[in-house]
Amino acid sequence: DTGVGHVQDLGSRVVARVDFTPGGDGDDVYGHGTHIAGVIAGNGSASGGKWRGVAPGANLLSVKVAGPDGATDVSVVIAALQWVVTHRSQYGIKVLNLSFGTDSLQPYAVDPLNAAVERAWAAGITVVVSSGNRGPGTVNKPGDDPYVITVGAVDVKQTTDRKDDQVAPFSSYGVTPDGFTKPDVVAPGTAIVATRDAGSTIDQAHQE
Repeated sequence: DTGVGHVQDLGSRVVARVDFTPGGDGDDVYGHGTHIAGVIAGNGSASGGKWRGVAPGANLLSVKVAGPDGATDVSVVIAALQWVVTHRSQYGIKVLNLSFGTDSLQPYAVDPLNAAVERAWAAGITVVVSSGNRGPGTVNKPGDDPYVITVGAVDVKQTTDRKDDQVAPFSSYGVTPDGFTKPDVVAPGTAIVATRDAGSTIDQAHQE
């Protein structure tokens, strides 16, 4: 993602930081990666236990592919995915999360990004990918790949009653050009509270 900041909720559980961007320090300047890391593994210590991630005891490996504007190139992501596969045993990598994608419509069987996530799957890594934020009728790559778990966003209406849950208006879903219905699952994706990377691009843009 965009890296992972040094935040209380993650403590020393970021076991390594690898940076494929020109900066090279692994820090999160944009803020998205830190937020996602908190959704995954924040332990709630900064909020007195109120806001925790879904796996608060998990260790994280930060693989940074995007810089201050949150953008990256497919070739950079592919290089990072290859690094993950190569070092899976060294760090005990079991799950790979990609909360980003591209709007390419190339068939998954010939697309290099799809091939890269399939190599991770073949290496025994569970690959979880965002379906995208472009709304109905769209599915981002590599979320269109049948070998990954593609996740969409659901709006829970700030209640615990599942009957009023709806797919968030921005969340991508539909049938891919190759005929696969995606996403595979949905998870809460609106008004999510997680770790804040103070001073990052997102943090400065949304200070309310």
